[in-house]
Amino acid sequence: MLNSLAAALAFPLLVLYLSVADIALGHRGLLPAAATLCAIAGLLPLALLECARELPPRAVRRNFLPLSAFAVVALVALTLSVLPGAYWEEGGKWIFLLPYAFLTTLLTVIAGSNQRLLALRSPAAATALALLLWSIASDLSTPGTFTPPTERAAGFSGNANYTALVTTMLCASALDYERRRPLIVDLLLIAVSLAIVLISLSRSGLLVLVAMLCVYAVVRIRQRPLAPSELRSGLISIAATMLVLAAASPLYAPQVEALQSQSRFRRALAGKQVDDGSAASRIAAAQDALDRIDRSPLLGHGTGYARRMPELPHNLYLQQWVNNGVLGLLGYVVFLGTSAAVFVRRRCLSGAMLIFVTALGSFFSHNVLDQRPFLFLYGLALAQSVGSCPEPRNRKVLR
Repeated sequence: MLNSLAAALAFPLLVLYLSVADIALGHRGLLPAAATLCAIAGLLPLALLECARELPPRAVRRNFLPLSAFAVVALVALTLSVLPGAYWEEGGKWIFLLPYAFLTTLLTVIAGSNQRLLALRSPAAATALALLLWSIASDLSTPGTFTPPTERAAGFSGNANYTALVTTMLCASALDYERRRPLIVDLLLIAVSLAIVLISLSRSGLLVLVAMLCVYAVVRIRQRPLAPSELRSGLISIAATMLVLAAASPLYAPQVEALQSQSRFRRALAGKQVDDGSAASRIAAAQDALDRIDRSPLLGHGTGYARRMPELPHNLYLQQWVNNGVLGLLGYVVFLGTSAAVFVRRRCLSGAMLIFVTALGSFFSHNVLDQRPFLFLYGLALAQSVGSCPEPRNRKVLR
């Protein structure tokens, strides 16, 4: 009874944070506290329920290595916040962001010990994708609904690149790599994801999505060659998606006349170069980060220091390095490596794909590690992977 009740309460919580609708609610002042703290508060009773059954939970014991790597990243951030360049402004939230991220992940892993809740991972990701599509379509039909009128349509998050990367993470987590369900379901998820990323006009988002889909195609085909009917339905679905997007473009193109980035949108529709200067800006920001790294490569300048730069580096590897030096950079790389190794060894393909998307997306985004959709999806993937990992013998469990 308690398992079912916890799962019923967890589903709206998962959808809320996976779709980043919490950001829109926060902007409207409809959350009682910061979104991260609300997420922790929502997870806490679910985690305590599992701790009451088993302490420490099996999902935590069996994921000690990746969780420890994440904890080290958070601990380094806390320790190096004593440096003079640390960004303690805004109540110190940029100092505590990574510790909050680790705590969110830990609580998610514990809550994921509930198998009924764990089964909601893929349905919640698919539902979140549908909500994201609705939100970004709302920005197109009525500019300013969620995104400022001077920005590209982005839906709930208000940032096109953020929306595109979250969309790819959701798609990677919802796809069926073991071919246990009809291909048409995955094709529908891919079509929705592609529509969101194309509408957002995020070039980095499209690159990451295409890379993920290529790996997905290879993995799925290696499981078993495509049957002629599957190949036919796949080609028809892809063609239909392209036709729908092409047919709909004249309907939503006039709606973005007020957008500052409308030239990029028009040039994209015309098949022309879409660089509006953002690429040069990102290169300059990366060079600025490298120059600052050169001044303090070992310890960096202090946690959150990147917030003091004229423009954030748009690259998490560079941000970790400029903030927390080599320790921060290596900590993040080790975290990705240990996570990938755990998922591959346990043949949790959705988890491995999530890490692939995260590692690639980190070259284009500086806030991947503290994104709540990633933290929820990653924590649930760790819990799910334990199912294929046998418990060592002679291991006592404290009750």
